[in-house]
Amino acid sequence: TVEPPEGVDAGKFYLSVSLLDWSYWVTASMLGGVLGGVLPFDISGMDFALTALFVVLFLEQLRQKQRRLPGAIGIACAVVALLVCGPGNPLYGADLRQSADREEKAMRLNAIQTLIILLAITVGTVITRFLPPILFPHGKPLPKFLQELCTLLPPAMMGLLLVYSLRNVSFASAGQWLPECIAIAVTAGLHLWRRNPLLSIAGGTIIYMLLVQVVFA
Repeated sequence: TVEPPEGVDAGKFYLSVSLLDWSYWVTASMLGGVLGGVLPFDISGMDFALTALFVVLFLEQLRQKQRRLPGAIGIACAVVALLVCGPGNPLYGADLRQSADREEKAMRLNAIQTLIILLAITVGTVITRFLPPILFPHGKPLPKFLQELCTLLPPAMMGLLLVYSLRNVSFASAGQWLPECIAIAVTAGLHLWRRNPLLSIAGGTIIYMLLVQVVFA
């Protein structure tokens, strides 16, 4: 949603932003993978940071009135999909989990195969990031259906991802769902109050870690 500064070529601006975003993502993922195994304290619950991120992104999408209905539709579709074929479904859940476990045990990748997969993922990511500015340079109008998708898809996708990040929450006991509800409320409250993504995500994640490690341990 950011606009290029005056006098700056839009194509080069968006290309640079995409490259920086991608490099931040890769660097942070690598650091997280390395530091996660050597930190001297319990990091249980830190994975809630991803849910908190989706909460913040979803709330940002809802700031525009025309994006609220697509956001609600995204959440509804995700909930229906989980009820039909997601975790906990008596018809599909157990079979899918067992199938995934068998496939995980059967698939063992060597270093070359792992490298090939990583390169394929990298190429795919780069293409999807850099191709749009090339196909639709600054000054070239987007087709009408793409303009509508630019408005409708982001809130729907954020709602879907938010539900997906909570797919493994169980309602068997309060300790299995209450921490998520409280942490989401804290994240949303902080963001509506300060509009600071870092504060919202960090605050919600810290509260969740305290809940699962201390209160509901």
